[in-house]
Amino acid sequence: MRKSYRGALPKPDKRGYVRPKIGDKRFTVGNVRHVGDAEMERRHDALRDLFDRQCECHNLDHWSAAILPYAEKIAKGDRLIFRVSEFAKDHVGQASEEAQHLQELRQLGLDISADDPTAIVRGEKEFQDLLRSKVREEVARAISKTDAYFDEFPSGLVQRLNSSTPSDETKLEVKTFYQAIDAYRSHRMATGKKQDNGNASPSVQNDLRISKRLKKEMSDFAIWETSDKNQLDELFAYWRNRPVSKKTGDRISDSHSKHTMNTLWSIFVFIDESSRWNWELPKGAGRIDRTPISLDSDRKKRRSRRISQSIYDPDQLALIAKNLDRLGKLILGVSVNCAMQPAEIGRLEVDDLYTAHPETNVKGDWVVFDRPKTHEYGEWKLWAEVAELAAWGRQRAITLGCDRLVVTETGQSWYREDWTHPATNFCDWWQESPANKNHKCGVVTKLSREVSGFPRYTIKYLRKILPTLVRPTYGNEIADLINARKVDRHGRVSGRDTDRYADRLYDEAAEAVLAQREHFRPFLDALKCD
Repeated sequence: MRKSYRGALPKPDKRGYVRPKIGDKRFTVGNVRHVGDAEMERRHDALRDLFDRQCECHNLDHWSAAILPYAEKIAKGDRLIFRVSEFAKDHVGQASEEAQHLQELRQLGLDISADDPTAIVRGEKEFQDLLRSKVREEVARAISKTDAYFDEFPSGLVQRLNSSTPSDETKLEVKTFYQAIDAYRSHRMATGKKQDNGNASPSVQNDLRISKRLKKEMSDFAIWETSDKNQLDELFAYWRNRPVSKKTGDRISDSHSKHTMNTLWSIFVFIDESSRWNWELPKGAGRIDRTPISLDSDRKKRRSRRISQSIYDPDQLALIAKNLDRLGKLILGVSVNCAMQPAEIGRLEVDDLYTAHPETNVKGDWVVFDRPKTHEYGEWKLWAEVAELAAWGRQRAITLGCDRLVVTETGQSWYREDWTHPATNFCDWWQESPANKNHKCGVVTKLSREVSGFPRYTIKYLRKILPTLVRPTYGNEIADLINARKVDRHGRVSGRDTDRYADRLYDEAAEAVLAQREHFRPFLDALKCD
């Protein structure tokens, strides 16, 4: 059995394509101009894992012809779709065979869904009926054999043994935990929240990643084995006690434990509520503790923690700006002026920029924007230096035929909704570190190596700068408006009735932003383009 070589990504070719060899085939996992390094690494790792699993499962040393098409889709970053044949749509026997084939693909770790789930469900039912029939036959055969021996045991022992076994063995759920995970994942992909591009939302993607990881970190078992509350509790106790991570050698984090138990619980709730599963949550399951334990190491980390964290000062921002091109200055300027992080500035569109306020008609350069996830409303008046960059960025995007403001020279949005980590381009641009054959260096990483003591904060820290400066003088409400936090889609702070009948202090927030202009003078001067 052959194993894939676990090396780093190769260097891109002259056209920018990265083409690692995995097994006996070479795949194109992306182009450095359009795909981030993290995404190409993810595709690379997924291909190597798939090759190793299919070699182990089928005892091969090369790519299986049945698996290779799916590997090529993984390399492209495409969604995996199982095409149900027309014959299977009308013939339950063929549907059963294709349902089994789909299950085999999922057992190889492929995140794949069928283009006709109804036909697959019919095929699964046909297979399950056949399996149940076989189980009944085997149970009946076993009982007939053991009955012959019962006369040789004391009657009290026989009675006790009979009372501890299920009253009807044919009602036991014979499907496995791994099958439950696959069914849950299919359900989440079909019913979970979708983004505008049709892909699953970040929360659903995270749930799918955790459920997929459970198959790697937990053994398979028959679902009927968890029909007792104590047996089910043992599964949660493993994660509740925060086991040692194979990757880091340390106990997993509190959030890792919590999210894993939440997904595990969702899987069992799903099969409990599904009519396709002959299983119910055992009595008392609701009392199973799903709170991670606290470790002494947690206390030691918290004892010297401050609620606030450091931010860049104007001179440091100026130094960063001097190392950026015009697009980089646009990103930095808007991030500071509008208290935005990649999830916001990456979704900013040309129609969100105004030369007069869209409702009050107050002259000036404005950004009016709703946070995509929470629908929290925000408006910001731009400093003149930032407004000049925004106008340039708007015209550039229009020329490229793009709605988004921050795009590549080919018109591709920096913020990739279809990626596992949509903000990868921003994070790499800001603080990527050279590693192995990757020689790229983010702007603050470069400065931290060249300038003694220069801090290497994440790009998300940029959104904290303006609210932190405004809050001591103008108060919490103005800081919240600048940060576009705690403001619901009706303009109320956490839905308070006071804000229903009294106007929010948006004019005061605009004044507070403009009042900080001189404080940022070194930074704003560095943003000016020749």
